[in-house]
Amino acid sequence: MREYLEPGSTIGVIGGGYETYLLLIQAHKMGFKTNLAVNQDNDEAVAGADNHIVVNRYDYENIKKIAENSDILLYQNIDIDNEDLEKIASEHPVIQGTELLTLSQDRYLERTFLDGLNINISPFFLVINDDDLKAGVKKVGYPCILKPIQKGISKQLVFNTEEDFQKLLGSIEFGTYILEAYVVPQKSFSITLAKNVNEKIHTYPLTNNKYENDVLVNSTVFIKNDPRIEEEIQRVSLKIAKSINYVGLLCVNFILGDNNTLYVKDFSFELPYSANTYELATGYSQFELQLRAVANWPIPEIFPLMNATILRIFENQRDDVLKLLKQKPQWKFLFHNARNKFNQEDEIGYILVSSTEEDFLKSNINNTKIWTID
Repeated sequence: MREYLEPGSTIGVIGGGYETYLLLIQAHKMGFKTNLAVNQDNDEAVAGADNHIVVNRYDYENIKKIAENSDILLYQNIDIDNEDLEKIASEHPVIQGTELLTLSQDRYLERTFLDGLNINISPFFLVINDDDLKAGVKKVGYPCILKPIQKGISKQLVFNTEEDFQKLLGSIEFGTYILEAYVVPQKSFSITLAKNVNEKIHTYPLTNNKYENDVLVNSTVFIKNDPRIEEEIQRVSLKIAKSINYVGLLCVNFILGDNNTLYVKDFSFELPYSANTYELATGYSQFELQLRAVANWPIPEIFPLMNATILRIFENQRDDVLKLLKQKPQWKFLFHNARNKFNQEDEIGYILVSSTEEDFLKSNINNTKIWTID
């Protein structure tokens, strides 16, 4: 790779979605050209790319088509074949490196990596058959959750009691799983870190995340947070970032248990939805920060100048949200237009709201009776 990536250079991106679309738009603003590989021709990201190809899987031959015509290659999808990416990386600049993808794809590798750093995580157990599962339940206790070892597969089972476990034991189709103690989250947080090619790391504002039925519904950047929690999250996240060979953005997710113990939930290279608050809160988007890091441009230190929230909009909220659109001139409403039809549970857009006053921001949003922030 050159000392830095000049405007006019081409960035290849593997994987689509709305965050990729916003990344490509930002790349154009910074003077870059873009090549894109996606799984579906109607992917939202296609509208932001100079050139794109549709592939059935992200394997060596398909990634190579993009890499050969790009100055650097970024991956935005967890379903990339890791061995094929490593082969590509020996031939073309996969600027993020491959270690972050490897750790992000495999829950067991991720857990053992964190455990090796003496980072606080919930107890876990590798499960291949029912004997392993029985042993794991004895080790981690109830409640516990069984997850496929491969991320990106959503099928999970929660065992709250021995009765739950016995009922579901015979119905499990065994492969390779991770059994984890289920920590009931009192609060959820995320933090994003940027690392450049010289391994200088920047930590960015903490986001406070709100989930309902395990679905993220809003994220908030506050100017002020509990300093003890924020300092510990920064300390742990820096330890993780220093231990992984990568360039670009890394998101680390945390949960605060009922016992006020902080646990690392997971980490990812994928641009986090929660960090879409950054541009409103700090003046810099996560997409610009990602591109600055991978292009080896100077990376700014950023701090929250405003309290800011992103509110996800789902199809079943459409009518209520359209009423708010007429009532809230200071709110930023953004809607997806890649598909004409949405299911009730589909996200159709989001709203950005900011204020210098934390209490005003909270009351303004909580009064809608649609979302709540604490």
